[in-house]
Formats: sequence, C-alpha cells, structure tokens
Amino acid sequence: MALVDQPLTALPAAPRPVPAHSIRRRKRLERLTYGAAALGLALGPHTDFWPAHVGAAALGLLTTRWLWRQWDTEPRGWSFLQAAQRALPLLAGAGAYLTPLLTPGGPWWEWLLAPAWGAAMAATTPLTHSARLTPEHFVLDVPPPAPSPAQNQTPVPDSYPAYRAHQWETAKATGTTRLTSVTQYEDPDGQLVPDFWGIVIAEAGDAVPDLNATTLAAVFDLPPGTVTLSLIQGSGPGRKLLTARPTLDALEQHSADPMVRLWNEKIARPNGGAAGMNLAGYRREPNRIALRVTAPDEQFIQLNQKQIARSLDYKDPSLVMIETDGLADGLVSIYKNHPLQTVREATLEDLTMDADGTIAIGLRPDGREARIPLYDPEIGAVTDLMVGAPGAGKSVTLLTILAAERINGIVSIAADAQDGMSIPEADGRIYHFGKGIAATAATLAASNDLGKYREKVSAANGWGSFEPGKPWRITNDTLDELNRILSADATVPKPFRKWVTGLVGDNQSTGRKLGKGIRFAAQSIHLADLGDKDRIRANAKNGTVWLGRTNSSTTQHMASDGVLPPASSRNPSPATSRSAPAATSTRPSTASRSRRGPAPRAWPTSSRVAASSSAGPGSPAKRTRPTPASSPSWSLAPSRA
Repeated sequence: MALVDQPLTALPAAPRPVPAHSIRRRKRLERLTYGAAALGLALGPHTDFWPAHVGAAALGLLTTRWLWRQWDTEPRGWSFLQAAQRALPLLAGAGAYLTPLLTPGGPWWEWLLAPAWGAAMAATTPLTHSARLTPEHFVLDVPPPAPSPAQNQTPVPDSYPAYRAHQWETAKATGTTRLTSVTQYEDPDGQLVPDFWGIVIAEAGDAVPDLNATTLAAVFDLPPGTVTLSLIQGSGPGRKLLTARPTLDALEQHSADPMVRLWNEKIARPNGGAAGMNLAGYRREPNRIALRVTAPDEQFIQLNQKQIARSLDYKDPSLVMIETDGLADGLVSIYKNHPLQTVREATLEDLTMDADGTIAIGLRPDGREARIPLYDPEIGAVTDLMVGAPGAGKSVTLLTILAAERINGIVSIAADAQDGMSIPEADGRIYHFGKGIAATAATLAASNDLGKYREKVSAANGWGSFEPGKPWRITNDTLDELNRILSADATVPKPFRKWVTGLVGDNQSTGRKLGKGIRFAAQSIHLADLGDKDRIRANAKNGTVWLGRTNSSTTQHMASDGVLPPASSRNPSPATSRSAPAATSTRPSTASRSRRGPAPRAWPTSSRVAASSSAGPGSPAKRTRPTPASSPSWSLAPSRA
C-alpha cells in the first residue's frame, strides 16, 4: 500500500480586535505608500539609475523565494493565503518595474502599468487585510477547536442544593468526598433560607476528613463558626452530617431568652470567662441566678470567676461564685447582694447530727446551708483545723461546735493554753476544760490514756472498729492556742514540747478508730509543729478546715498546706455587723462527687472548709459571724453536704 501525502488544513488564525480608527489609519498609511511607490515604478525604468534596477530585481527574487518556503513549511490553507497576501504587493510591484525595463521602446501602456498597480493595491490594501484586524465591536465568529473526548465537562449547577454540592466537590480541602442529600431549611414563615444540611460521603474504605471551622466556612464562603461537621449516630467515619446555619442561628439567638443571649454574647464568646462552654439551664432566685454549665464533648470545664465578673460589669468578683466537678459540669452563681451579710442564729435542729454525723453551721459562700462532721460513720472520729486572727470568729465557731457536741451526747474535752481566755464560756459547760499550758498538756496526756484504755479493751474483745455508744461515747478533744506549746518560738522547754508533740502524734495514729477526735485551734499554726504532719494532713482531709481572717498570707499557707484542694481560692467576705470584722472564706473552685453511700457530701476525700455558725447557747447574738464553706459539686440529686 502506497502512502499518499494528504494536504494539511489549518484553521484560520483568530481575529485580533483593535479599535476601528487604528484600522482606518493603517489603511491610509498603506495607500499613501502605494501612491509614492507607483510614482517611482513609473519613472524608474526610463532612467539609467542602475541601483534601482538591481534593487527591484532583488526584491522580486527574494519575495519569490520567501513565498516558496512558505509553500513548503506552512499547512495548505489559511496560513499560505495570508503569506500570499503579504507577498502580493512586492511581487506585483517588482513586475510592474521590470516589465518596462526589459521591453524595448516606450509604448503607452508602460506609463499606465505603475498607476494601475498603485490603484489596485490602494483599493485592496492586502497588507492590512493579512493582519486579520477586526474592530472591537465586531468579532469574527470563528468556530472554537473541538474539545478533546478525554476532557471532562462539569455540568453547571441548576439548583441551590446542586450549587452547594458543586462547591464542596471543587474545594481542595474536601478531597474525594461528596456532599449529598443537600436540603434547605425554612424560616418560621415557611420560606426557604440559605441555611442547609447534607450528608458527606467518603470513598469506600476512607474516612471523611476532620475539617476545622475556618476551612468548612471557606468551602461555602460563609462566616466562620456557622458550618459544622459531626458524626451520625449509627454510622461510621465515612459518613458525616454537615450543617450550615449562617442565618438561623443568628435569628434564634436574637429571639432567645435574654439569659441565654447574655451567656452566648458575653460569657461564652471567645476570650470570655467561659469561652466555648454550653449553658445547660438556669434558675432565678430572689438574690441569685444559678447557671448550670457543661463543657463540649472531649473538653474539660473551664470557668474563670474574675473574667465572668468582668463580662457582667461586676465590680465585686465575690458576687460571682463558681463550683465544678473538675470534668465537664459546673455551676455559676451570680448574686445581687452578698449572701453572707445576714445569718440567722443557730437552732436546736441545726446543731443536731443527721445520719452522716454532720450538723448545719452557718452558710456557704453561695448562701446555702453549710454542714460539718462531728463524726464520720464510715471512717470514725475526725480531725479539725481552725485558724483565725483575733476577731475572725474562731471562738464563736468553737463554742457553737461544743454546744452541738453536748446536744448530741459527745464527750467534749477542751483545753485553752491561753489560760482559758479564748473560750471562757466553755468552762463548766463541757466534760472537762483545762486552762493554761500545763493544764493543756495534762489534758492531752489524760485523753491519750483514755485512748490506750479503749485500745486495750477493744483488743481484748476483738473489736476492730468503733460504733458510737457501743460501749463508749464519741470523745472529741479541742486544743486551743496549742501553738503556745508547739511553735518554734514557744517559751517552753524543748523536752516538754517534744513530749506534747508525741502525744499529738499518738492521738493521730489510733484515735480515729477508738472514737477519739481532735480539734486544733490557733491564731496561727504550722502542721510541722503538730508532730506527724503527714498523718494530720491526711486526717484533716476527712474533717473540717476552718480558715478565718488571718494576719498574713504566710499563716494562711501554713494552715492550708497540703490540706485544702490545690485549686482553692481565698476571698474576703463582708462583715455581718459593724462590731464584727470581716472573715476570710476558703472557696474551692472544684468539687468531687461523693463515693460513699446514697448521701453524698462535698469533699469526701478533701477538706471540708466549714463556715462559722450563729452564736451557740450562752453566746450573744452580736458575735455571730459567718465564714463560708466549700460548695458541693453539681448534681442532679440533692446533696446534703
């Protein structure tokens, strides 16, 4: 089979739009050139100026050669015709010059040949036409090249859901996933809105990528935060729900409850006191608004008391109180007036122990009833620490507790190293009251002997635990101003101080399971001065730590060292009367849920920071002064602690 060369056909070059006046100016210039050249062509052959003769011959030869090369290299068709248009004026002009030169004589037609050439070229302007210039207001309709069969053509979206699906498909961040089942939302009037939802599906075996809020918003050109991507219950990671609500969320927020709107706009906003936290519910009270807060999935609760107060334009941050479980739930209490400014006197019912061994004594920082244990049915007797400067309410609190012990049949043994000046009202109203340093040491020694007796009898009868009244009553020792004996600057002999320290340590080792509790009270105290500080620290976490107003931050630290929760904060509470100085409260920022029995209490494994109650029997009402306690963790069930 012989191969036959087939002529190639080239498409015409695309027209080049230019202003119309440029085309007209170019034609005029070309016609003037032809007129001048025609004059030269008419006179030149009749002269003896040989360079003109040689130039005309060379121009004709070179143009012929160039056109021949175009025939060999250019495809047959529009490109060669364009080249012929450009060569036509030169070839015809060279012919009009050389013909009279080579013809003998001077016939009349020789004089007409050059003007005829000039007229023909001026009329046709072949050079201008070969440039394929087109006025800008008129573009030659040239058919575009046929598209390649392999080229994919994306259909133009014909509806709003198709448009959103197309945006997702063409975005780089979405990969090979597809947005399906796009459905628009309706407003309350039933009109379609730009908000929509859809299902994102990944390729088989792949997961839908986790895109952040900014990337999701960029896919649809919507405000950040208005587009979310979440798992579908019952489906795997290859299928997720996409929700875009640029208008409905703002509309719902505008029409939402004022408290919900306040939370979202001021508190839960970025850089707010509870950034990103969710408001699960709230309750209004006469002097308090309680907000229940939850953290988003896989996040910990984050509540900043001072930042929340600042967001609410509160000048006193103590009017905003926070308690959390340390994980995902929290309670924010916002007060109009401080709840501790008015405290009623204690009643017989308040000071009567309930089943878990606690009594009501004063108020918590959030205004709720505070309870402290006189005895713990599960672990036995308790260890208490009470620290406060003169006038802070420590003596009133001690007297109230001693009155509660008498009401509940607890044997109260007290000793005051300050010669009985701290709690003189207790003298004659309790089982024993020792006054002075020597009497305090003797009281502690006698109490330890009582413990040894109980230990001996328990060992003989095989009793491994203590139960009130079987056969003995609970006995609590109250040692006031013990720092006068145990502190490093005490004026007692070192052997005496060492002996008393040993008595304190023995009581901590065995007293709890023998029904013998101990309570340390002082203006300032350091756990290291009490002997076995690690055991005291551990026992105090199951008892009560009362921290009133102190004279320095060092004293606060010495009293709370290793006893209060690490996240505790201490804030001043206002005084209840002009004659009573302000107390200092210890308010933990987190709480833990009880792990014992059906009656949960706050801080089951941490300190109970109690509040001082109203004055007990025999105490004047004007001495009533509250010291706030820790708040319990948020719970759906009511907590008695």
